[in-house]
This record gives sequence, structure tokens and C-alpha cells, in this order.
Amino acid sequence: MAARAVKFARAAAAVYVIAFIATGAWVATSLPGHHITGGADPFGPSNPMLKQVAISPGAWLWNYREHAVLWLAPLGALMGAALAALLLSVGRPGLAFLASSLTQAGTLLTAGFALFPFLMPSSSDPGQGLTIWDASSSAKTLLIMLAVTCVFLPLIIAYTSWVFAVMRGRVTLEHIRRHGDIY
Repeated sequence: MAARAVKFARAAAAVYVIAFIATGAWVATSLPGHHITGGADPFGPSNPMLKQVAISPGAWLWNYREHAVLWLAPLGALMGAALAALLLSVGRPGLAFLASSLTQAGTLLTAGFALFPFLMPSSSDPGQGLTIWDASSSAKTLLIMLAVTCVFLPLIIAYTSWVFAVMRGRVTLEHIRRHGDIY
């Protein structure tokens, strides 16, 4: 059964690599992408109606053309898939799991980098697509949220640690019999 699983995983990795590259070629050549050409101010007040957006084939790769370091995400996805298949072949399932995690992270980052700054592009009116700047709160609200997080996150971590310390250990049948009157 393990041999079949390894064979299936290697085949799945090969299919993934082929599909990932084919999808990248499709996005680069045919899929119309959105690109902000003006009106968006990441540091100003949010006004989704001010931005101008152009649609053109291959525009989803604009960020990759501007920042070459972003190519590490798709490269990591492809390398992770190939490495996972290789590690499974040599009997290292734990490391193969880590390599497949790299594949997942690389895949998600590839899509995120391609879409940035769009969160939800609009198919009916490109100028009305939701960007990160349209969806974020004001600077004052973000500062308040940071202050609240700085106060309450340590309290939550302390409480959770205390609960784990109090509840640690196994409850056995013998433990219940000895302390049955307490419960």
C-alpha cells in the first residue's frame, strides 16, 4: 500500500508541475489581467472610485516584471513539488511533507503576488475592483487595533498557557476511580 501511495504522489507531483507551468503560460499570454494605471493612493484616504484600471493580456504578471525577487514563489512551488516526489522515492516521508508544504506556500504566494494590490478584481467594471487599500481601515483605526492587540494578546497567551498547565496529563480510569467523589 505504501508503494502505491508513493507512486501516486510522484504522479501527482508531475501533474502539478505540468499544470502549474501550463497555467503560468496561459496567465502570461492569454488571460486578461488588471493593472492600476492611476488614481490609487495607498497612503491617502480610501476612495475606490478614483482608480483607473487597464485590462490587458499578461497584466497579472506586472508585479513579476517589476520585482524579479517575486519569481522565488513559483520557483519554490515547483522545486517543492519535485523535491517532495524525490524524497518520497528515497523513503523520507517527513521531509517530503515539508517539501509539499513549500509547494503549497509557493502556490499561494504566486497567486497573491500576481493579484496584488487587488483582492477581488471586478469583471463588470475593472475600476471597481477591491484593492488592499480600498479594504483597509484608516491609519487611526489600525493604530487603535495595534494598541488593543498589544494589551490583550499577552493576556490571551498567558491564559491559554495557564489552562494547558492546569489540564496537562492524561486522565486515566484509575485517576477517575481515586478522585471520583470530586467530580
